[in-house]
Amino acid sequence: AALAAASHWPVGVDIEAWARPFSDRAWQWAFCPEERDLAEPFGSDNRRRLAMWCAKEAAAKRQGLALLNHLAEVRIVEADWPNQCLIVELAGANPMRIKVAVIEDGLFVVALAASSPDGVSPPCCIARDRGIAQPKL
Repeated sequence: AALAAASHWPVGVDIEAWARPFSDRAWQWAFCPEERDLAEPFGSDNRRRLAMWCAKEAAAKRQGLALLNHLAEVRIVEADWPNQCLIVELAGANPMRIKVAVIEDGLFVVALAASSPDGVSPPCCIARDRGIAQPKL
């Protein structure tokens, strides 16, 4: 998979293969109950878990943070699954909300955090051997 983004603001990206398992133990450790509720309509669907992990990783990378060192400061607060968008809130010295595009491909999930300080995201897509995937932002 390849990803391209043009932005005047920092960009964070995370890509995971769908085949990567995301255990119940990791789910409980990495996400608070309110975050887990955002995926609840889908039960223990590994795809939603990976999408949410990627969104947190992308938002943390956008801010230059190592997610594992700042897990408590990075929270998903809104999920718009039909439009492939998650809102991630970053606490700390410079709190902000970041819109993260989540693109689900047959083999991968890709999260792109490239929103401006006012929450506007640039267009993005994934080029792949079977065509182009583009979120509805």
